[in-house]
Amino acid sequence: MSRSQEFQTKAREHARNAAEKLRNAAKDIEDAYGSAPLPSDSLAVLNRFGSAVGTAQASLAHATHMHALAVLHSEREKTA
Repeated sequence: MSRSQEFQTKAREHARNAAEKLRNAAKDIEDAYGSAPLPSDSLAVLNRFGSAVGTAQASLAHATHMHALAVLHSEREKTA
């Protein structure tokens, strides 16, 4: 596997991680409001959602970085 492919694989892993965190947060929201929610349920959901969004943003930043490295290495591989 070339370096560009390795970076692209890592980018996909980070992007999938971000999507999984957001899906889990969405499920938490649905679960919390499936019955009669208490105010504490709303606060707990807000905290989990905020954490998931922060983690997803970090994962997407890593994915973007890995993708940029994949593109750069791909160009190097073409000229080498």
